[in-house]
Amino acid sequence: MGTFLDITLAVALVLLLGRTTFRRGPNAGSMALIVVVGGIALWRGLGSGAGWLVPVAFAVLALALLQVALAVAVLGRVRVAAPAELQGEILAAAARPDGPRLLVLAVAPFGTVLVQGIADEPVSTSVRLTEGCPICFVEGVALAVAEDGAAVDAYRGQLASGANQLLRLSRGVIDDRWQAELRPVSGPRKTFRPAACPVHPG
Repeated sequence: MGTFLDITLAVALVLLLGRTTFRRGPNAGSMALIVVVGGIALWRGLGSGAGWLVPVAFAVLALALLQVALAVAVLGRVRVAAPAELQGEILAAAARPDGPRLLVLAVAPFGTVLVQGIADEPVSTSVRLTEGCPICFVEGVALAVAEDGAAVDAYRGQLASGANQLLRLSRGVIDDRWQAELRPVSGPRKTFRPAACPVHPG
């Protein structure tokens, strides 16, 4: 019985860490669950359980703490902008003849808007809007740039099903018109749930 419990605790810790890393991203609920299960594993490993539980629990707790530290560091570099200001920058970049050929828009699990293509940096810029729903913002910008309602409807449907997506806007080679397509995110796939949005209820 004791061996089965120890193995169950170890497997649970690994699964919780994997779910947080690849699916939901670090949040208070998942971190609290890892700490509780990790504490039980440490108590077992230092007491009547298997001794190998101690390094396993310490490793999982350390990796979870690293995730939290990285999330805090990222949030510390987030730019704050009014929706009209950010939309104006994106539309101005998309309208320039020598502007970007590719724009990527998304909403992170914490509600920041990720924008790639309007700056020289190859990485995405994280922006926290001063007001409004970030998902509505991304959909509105995509419609203004690419005028593709079907892509926006598909984006909204994917988010409603719990699958976060990137809205990839690319400029055509022949006619120079913008086109929209969806791409899955490569990191945590948790979708942001606005607290007070009639279109995207939390």
